[in-house]
Amino acid sequence: MTCDIDMAERAGRRRARIVIASAAVFVATLAASTSEQRLVDHVRMIGWVAWGAMLLIVLAGGGGWFQPLGVRKLMNDDVTRDNRQRSLAVGFWVAMGTAALTFVVDRYKPFQGQDASRIIITFGIAAALFWFGKLERSAYRHQDQ
Repeated sequence: MTCDIDMAERAGRRRARIVIASAAVFVATLAASTSEQRLVDHVRMIGWVAWGAMLLIVLAGGGGWFQPLGVRKLMNDDVTRDNRQRSLAVGFWVAMGTAALTFVVDRYKPFQGQDASRIIITFGIAAALFWFGKLERSAYRHQDQ
């Protein structure tokens, strides 16, 4: 059991770092995309949709699917589940704020619907991931003290 606890702690710490990095890269890819109609743009869009879906699944389910069941259960304890719920709430509010901002900005610089949607989704997912990673890292720091 101690081995599972150690594995869960290492995997949880790694997950916290990975979700923060994923949030940063996900936002950075938004700047590199366009709404043109070339084949490469369609491939890029499909990749973005798949990546966003995968990030949401990790956020909602906790990840760690390649870990043994006992380790996954330890990685998704009550503190982690609470951190996940809090981060999903942050993601929701960031998405709503971003939607309101794009609504106002659209008046002066019109967006295509797909572009506005991508901005809202990207910032909502990234905020939730970042907040989850921050909360998890904080929980591990408190555990170490």
